[in-house]
Amino acid sequence: MKYGVLTNKSRNWALMKVYSINKLNGRAIGEIIAVSNESPWCVGEVHDYWALKQIKFISEKQAGEIMKHNHYQFPKLAVDFDGTLFSCENFPKVGKQKWIHKLIANYVRHKHRQGWAIILNTMREPGKGLEQAKEACEKFKIPIDLYNENYQPDINKWGDSRKIGTQLSIDDTQVGLIGWLLRRFR
Repeated sequence: MKYGVLTNKSRNWALMKVYSINKLNGRAIGEIIAVSNESPWCVGEVHDYWALKQIKFISEKQAGEIMKHNHYQFPKLAVDFDGTLFSCENFPKVGKQKWIHKLIANYVRHKHRQGWAIILNTMREPGKGLEQAKEACEKFKIPIDLYNENYQPDINKWGDSRKIGTQLSIDDTQVGLIGWLLRRFR
């Protein structure tokens, strides 16, 4: 038995049992077995038109965890603002977007299209530059779902924390190739 998760842009999810896959037409037959609270899908729904590209296939163990906790762990990316998406020259003014910043912004857009939740994790706060950061992200079409906060279903499950819970984080101070590139080409 295969299991899959369907998601939408509103961060709703549905867990499904996949009965069969037709690779020729890119479709799967499956039944919805669990849903998020605001989900447009219904438990017991069976269809033969689920597009394979819509389904994230998961293990039986992962499906069991989703059923047990009624919680799907959306992949999340935290990205810093100053020095990562834009240069930081004259805080709280937003600096320029150099090629390395554009590269990271494109990666953020790519992850958002893949269904990742994007969290801007910055030292900027309301009244202290956060508004300018939001405007810059909107102007340059960098999709941000949350600002300096955790995803609400995660808060409901584990409690609130100052630490942003993500699967991936990009910051100009981190080590490795991305950190080196960000520091090298400021």
